[in-house]
Amino acid sequence: MGVPIVEPDKGTYNTLWAMGVARETLVSGGYYKPVGVLSKTDATAESGRGVF
Repeated sequence: MGVPIVEPDKGTYNTLWAMGVARETLVSGGYYKPVGVLSKTDATAESGRGVF
């Protein structure tokens, strides 16, 4: 399981969406996939273990 590769023009979608959405809508540190949909994190992401 790896990170899917996206086309360069599509790689900016989340950034552009986050720039235009109301601040109250965002979750600090949230992971949005697909664009605009807050995804759940797994236990490893929550703990920070195995990241570096």
